Amino acid sequence: MGPDQLQQIHKDLFRVLSKCLGSQHFQVSERALFLWNNEHLVNNGCLSRQHAGLILPVIYGPLYKNSLGHWNTTVEGLAQNVLKLYMDYDMALFDKCAKEFLAKEERIVEKGNAQADKWKKIESLAQAKTREPGAQH
Repeated sequence: MGPDQLQQIHKDLFRVLSKCLGSQHFQVSERALFLWNNEHLVNNGCLSRQHAGLILPVIYGPLYKNSLGHWNTTVEGLAQNVLKLYMDYDMALFDKCAKEFLAKEERIVEKGNAQADKWKKIESLAQAKTREPGAQH
């Protein structure tokens, strides 16, 4: 596959690869990670240093999560190896992806906290309404 062909499909290809890496089924993640054992893909293909700027932002999240602790140690180790490969390729890109991922995760937590706070307010308003004299039960 040439660079022109990859340019046409890279978004869809890397999105599917990211979903596979993040799969709850260990064999799906494991098989996706085994792609990095293919020397042609890593040295000259879509997983190479040349395309790191396209692929790493898409796959960083699932790789990072798997590398921190996956119940399957093979998946965990393979994810760590792939992250190290891209870290060695381009440390600045790696750091950028890490910061963006952590910021995104923080926004998700903040959104969840905001939703929980809204529900607490709704519940306390509902309890206050039921305690008012003349409130219907």
